[in-house]
Amino acid sequence: MFLAILNAKGELQHLLPPELSAQLNWSTLKLEPGAFVDEELRASYSDLLFSIDYQGQLAYLYFLLEHQTLPERFFIFRQLKYVVRIWDKWLRENPTATHLPIIIPMLLCHGRKPWIYPLRFEELVNIPQDIAPVVLDFIPKFRVAVDDLSTQSHEALRERAMTEFARVTLWSLKTATNTEEMLRTVELWATHLHALRNARNGAAALATVIRYVFAVHERPEEVVLTTLAKAMKMEDNEVMATVEEQLIAKGRQRGIEEGLMQGLTQGREQGLLQGREQGLTQGQRAVLLRQLERKFGKIPAEFTSRVEAAPLHELETWLDRVLVAQSLSQVFNG
Repeated sequence: MFLAILNAKGELQHLLPPELSAQLNWSTLKLEPGAFVDEELRASYSDLLFSIDYQGQLAYLYFLLEHQTLPERFFIFRQLKYVVRIWDKWLRENPTATHLPIIIPMLLCHGRKPWIYPLRFEELVNIPQDIAPVVLDFIPKFRVAVDDLSTQSHEALRERAMTEFARVTLWSLKTATNTEEMLRTVELWATHLHALRNARNGAAALATVIRYVFAVHERPEEVVLTTLAKAMKMEDNEVMATVEEQLIAKGRQRGIEEGLMQGLTQGREQGLLQGREQGLTQGQRAVLLRQLERKFGKIPAEFTSRVEAAPLHELETWLDRVLVAQSLSQVFNG
């Protein structure tokens, strides 16, 4: 949780006017639970709600990340609905309140083209010029603080005051829809990738970025992998090892946590042993699936199901075979 707040802090400070940012007590920044985006739009938007102290009062920073390649004309209206949902939730939790807290809406977008649609609500409403002075008093008035990565240079992003993970994340978002730009600028970002790798929890952070890059770029994974490895002066297998080690660690931790929960009802020692074995099994499954996809492409469901159901000793056998097998059948059937 602390690292998530630390990484977000630089972006939030960048979005706010300096005179407002100076009035906020950043040591009180806290990530709040809940998502307010419509469920059917969560593939296009992600949101985070932060609370913070503002001169002794509670305020909220509502951060929205836009995943669409093209801007949306009525986005500002959608943002108003989300802000109202936050106030609704707050009033349910504070039924005796006499005032609503401040909410500052923010948007991070990284589409192919600059954002061109209104970011002030009153600009969305069709108001005849001759009656505007009177009508505007009846129209909601607010704006969204916007970070449009399509208009930002790589040099400007590299100079931002934020954590290395936050900087590299912005680079991966900026180039998410343009593989050629990513390949062209990766050497420019090599020092930041190295710094991220060497930071505290850096291996996990770098693995997250690499997995995102693999997921969104349309060029073959081998091309992206080789380019990243060259820029970072690493071997291809070292880069992949970074990703795979984190998959194993994540699976192991998940298994240990599940085992600990079982230990509460089945006995501590038994739960711990089960947790360790489950964790190792989860990690081996993740690595095997990654290796199969890299070597044979998309894996048919029948083989994926076998991996998900297999015990640890069988997974280890398949991991040995995948190094020399020429087909999926040879991996699974010998």
